[in-house]
Amino acid sequence: MVERELLQPIGQGSVRIFISRPEQAGRRYPLCVLLMDAPGYRDELNGMARRLATAGYAVAVPDLYHRSIAAGLAPDPQQLAPDAPDRREIIYRHMHRVTLATAAEDLRAVLAATADDPQIDREHVGLFGYCMSGPLALGLAPAFAGTVAAAASIHGVRLFHRGVASPHRRLPATDAELYIACAEHDDWAPPSLIEQLGSWLTRAGVQHQIDWYPGTQHGFVFPQRAGLYLEAAAERHWAALNDLFERTLKA
Repeated sequence: MVERELLQPIGQGSVRIFISRPEQAGRRYPLCVLLMDAPGYRDELNGMARRLATAGYAVAVPDLYHRSIAAGLAPDPQQLAPDAPDRREIIYRHMHRVTLATAAEDLRAVLAATADDPQIDREHVGLFGYCMSGPLALGLAPAFAGTVAAAASIHGVRLFHRGVASPHRRLPATDAELYIACAEHDDWAPPSLIEQLGSWLTRAGVQHQIDWYPGTQHGFVFPQRAGLYLEAAAERHWAALNDLFERTLKA
């Protein structure tokens, strides 16, 4: 595998991006972008990027909290440990600085950062986001129509609400295929909300698939989440992502 971690200039600062792809010469690999969950940029996510990359993709992981870093508010990894006191409040402090507009800037930075690699196909892009980034993945699809061919939300939060920032409002403009994976037990994405989202997407004619993962809780895909990780469900989510990206990015 070919791997690199770089700082891509953006605005008055820079965003850290991890990129992994196969090293076989003479091939081009569709770009997939992993949008991080609330605990932030870390090697666990880079490992997930490596796993997908072995299936024939270039996978990038941008640090969506780089604006906190630039403002001197960088999250301390020890403060984000599962048993750290005030962990939730600290995470909220940083995640609320991430918006669809800032995520769009970061996606443009990823596209710029990969432009110098002729083996990365940036014309067919897949997005997949976890937790806070589930709605970002869906919301970025219409913003990058014609480039983003697939977008997946994995136990995403606030996918459908009355606010103007609800991602569903923009989705009629997307030509991407959407995949939405939902934990059976998730206070941030209860069945009633997901049912409303599914009905709305169907009426709007948006190509999508919603899957429920029985016996799971929010965060079930992450091996380091003791008490939440469910291996069978996590493997099912990897298979679903592979199917989605194989169908939409490699055709």
